[in-house]
Amino acid sequence: MTLLTFTKAKSDDLNTILDLFKGAAQAMKDKQIDHWRHWLEIDESRIGQVKTSIDNGEFFLVYEEDTHIGMFKIMDADPEYWGERSEVARYVHALVVNPRFKGRNLGERILDQISSDLKAKHIDLFRLDCNANNPWLCQYYENNGFVKVGVKEMPWSTNNLYEKVIFREV
Repeated sequence: MTLLTFTKAKSDDLNTILDLFKGAAQAMKDKQIDHWRHWLEIDESRIGQVKTSIDNGEFFLVYEEDTHIGMFKIMDADPEYWGERSEVARYVHALVVNPRFKGRNLGERILDQISSDLKAKHIDLFRLDCNANNPWLCQYYENNGFVKVGVKEMPWSTNNLYEKVIFREV
C-alpha cells in the first residue's frame, strides 16, 4: 500500500477544492442524504471562506502517488464548533475523497495518516464534527476510533462532536 501525500493547498487550488466540495455534495444528494447541499450552488461567501482557509494554510490536498484523490482542512482551534479549549488538539473539517475512488478505504487511510502525523507531533487529541442527521457518516467515524463527546446545535444543523485520543504522556 502506497503512502499518501498531503500537500498544503495554494491559491491556485481554489477551483480544485470547490469541485471536490461540489462532487461530494452531489454524491450525498444522489444518496438522498441531506448534508452539504449548500456546496451544490457555491456563493461568494463560501468562496471567501475557502480562500481564507487556504491563506491560513489549513487546506491540504491528498495524493496517492501522483493521483489527486481528495482533501481535508485541519485547524489548531475550532471555537465555532468546540468553543475555547485548552487541550492540545487538531480539528479536521472538509475531509473529502473524490467519489471516483470510492470503495478503496482512502478515507480511513487519510484519517490513520493524520493520526500518525499528530502522534509524531505529540498532539493529544484529534477532533472533528459530523452532521447528526447523517447516521452513516457518524458510524463511519465511530468505526474509525472516534468517540462522540458532545453535540453542537448550529443554525443550519445539529452536529455530533467526535474525538480520538492520539498521544498522552504517561
